[in-house]
Amino acid sequence: MRKLLIILAIVLFSLPTFAEDYRKIYRDTPVPDFAYLHGVDPKHFFENKDASYSVYPLLRLSSPLYYKTITVLPGYYDLSPREHEGKDYVLFKQNGLVMHILPVFKKEIVEKDFYKKHLPKEKMPITAKIGTAFHKFIGKFCKNAKRHPVAKTYLEVNDVEDNFVVLVVYYDDFKYYILMRAVRL
Repeated sequence: MRKLLIILAIVLFSLPTFAEDYRKIYRDTPVPDFAYLHGVDPKHFFENKDASYSVYPLLRLSSPLYYKTITVLPGYYDLSPREHEGKDYVLFKQNGLVMHILPVFKKEIVEKDFYKKHLPKEKMPITAKIGTAFHKFIGKFCKNAKRHPVAKTYLEVNDVEDNFVVLVVYYDDFKYYILMRAVRL
């Protein structure tokens, strides 16, 4: 019994820790060195053309967040994930214009049933259900009348040690992790 406890203790202490070193990640991720012409995102129109509202997750900040030389002031921001030269970034947009570009330090695939578990089920009155069924029926025969599904989005904000804030942006099949500070260095 005593040998078993010693072996168990050795195994537990030798397991690697999976906690992330946020200071190292913050130091190693570079500040983006590109910008969009006049702050216009070229993909914005094509992603929003079939929707009556923005398809991006909305972030409301009540206090500023900092990333090295970038200060994200309080306000409402649409968070749009983008890829530029093989690296992932998230655009902070107000009124359709890019205000800030922040790097993604980790990108993962969203679990299969995540959106079913976390997004509320849409409640519709009977007239809206009839209208939706009618559009689906017409959409089978007329492709231009077919409704296209909007992107599924979700947003998490986690406060971690040393005044770091991790924003997790869920957009369709991927989730993007952004690291920022709550207090200026």
